[in-house]
Amino acid sequence: MGSRASGVLWVSGDPTYREALKLVLTHHGFTVVDVATGAEGLRALDAGGFDAVVLDLWIKDLPGFSACHRFRSAASGVPIVALADGSDEVYQLAAVYAGANESLPKPLHVSHFLERLAYWVRAPRPVAERDVEVIVDPDRRTVYFRGEPVDLTSREFQLLQTLAQSPGVVIPRETLLDRVWGIEALDLELRTVDATVARIRKKFWEKFQETPIETVPGFGYRLRDRRPALYRRTSR
Repeated sequence: MGSRASGVLWVSGDPTYREALKLVLTHHGFTVVDVATGAEGLRALDAGGFDAVVLDLWIKDLPGFSACHRFRSAASGVPIVALADGSDEVYQLAAVYAGANESLPKPLHVSHFLERLAYWVRAPRPVAERDVEVIVDPDRRTVYFRGEPVDLTSREFQLLQTLAQSPGVVIPRETLLDRVWGIEALDLELRTVDATVARIRKKFWEKFQETPIETVPGFGYRLRDRRPALYRRTSR
């Protein structure tokens, strides 16, 4: 008796794209269930029987990285391969932080996609779910935490971006004042930094009941570093 075909849940709101990729997957021996919305995908996932999820990030009812976070929460150890428009490295990495095992750019290079999907189907299931980190996109001036957007003012964004450039590293209040306020810092006190951090923390607490910004008394602040070890950089 042969081994069963690997079951793939394929989620995409684009009917033409969904049908085309379903044909490719079926042709290469996968058993495919395809759905058009995040809600349908989560219901199908709850029924079980899948070896992998292929998730188009741009589905209307779960836009962006919210989809990755929701599917990761529901999928437990089932690998998720996310598909994102374009080759923007920030978006690819953000999808991984939000819960995907890997993110690939569209349009897909089919042979590479099949190779990566087969790898994740065969890979051992993780014992624990990876933690999720803050994603700061300086080009789009957006911040995501646990797959959800966080609305910040321009100054709050600048301060969080400064901390995010060196996760886990304590940055003195004086340095933050200088980097974020520039020439204006000459007329400001250090408590300006404290007040801005307090506003950022309040926004995180109101939405997530936690904050990723840590205080080092008498010195400064740091952004909690819970990224996968693969993406951590060793400072010299």
